[in-house]
Amino acid sequence: MNSKLVSIIALLSLLSGCASYYPLPVEEPSALEEKSDGTLVRRTPDYKRGGLMPAVDIDEAIENLKIYGDAYQKYSDKLRRNEYISNDLTFAGGVLGVIGGVSKSIETALTGVALSSGATITSQRYQFLVQATNYENASVAMYCMYTKLFPVRGEGVEYNFVNERIDEVRRKLRKAQSSIQLITPDLSKLKASLLEVIENPRRNGGEKAAGKPDLKMMAELKACVAAF
Repeated sequence: MNSKLVSIIALLSLLSGCASYYPLPVEEPSALEEKSDGTLVRRTPDYKRGGLMPAVDIDEAIENLKIYGDAYQKYSDKLRRNEYISNDLTFAGGVLGVIGGVSKSIETALTGVALSSGATITSQRYQFLVQATNYENASVAMYCMYTKLFPVRGEGVEYNFVNERIDEVRRKLRKAQSSIQLITPDLSKLKASLLEVIENPRRNGGEKAAGKPDLKMMAELKACVAAF
């Protein structure tokens, strides 16, 4: 296959992205959980609202906090990996461009420009780091509530109160993601770089609580959510 065609295909692949790059829909915890023995246990999702079924006791509510916290952190890490990959491709493209310039190979230089520019444009368009920060903030809010409730097994707090705080974090996350606008990149610099290579090849070198509600704990849980 012609090297120029390869460079164009590489660029188009980077620019097209994939569904996992999009800010919406918000990633929610998986309906299946793998246990230590390798078996998969079903987490019943709430098909009406998405995500996990609302807890029916304080133990489930605390477990859901951990599940959401883990899942959102996982999605944040995945988005940061996308950014790392884009950076690596930008670097690799720059190296290829230099090699093409030194070797006077216009095909190699074109491929380098396509990789480097395409990776940068993809990162800017889908705003990987912004999305990663949104998921990380949601995870921090869930973990904050989990670490307060788990040691006391939810004493003084009703499970419905926790369900409401979970849904509040989920709504905030969706709002943050929906505010992200995919950026239409300025392709003029890419065009100029490609033309320069073509026209000037030589220059390209826990239990349910009973008793009195714990208002202090409830206020602390609200503070966890407010921090998002």
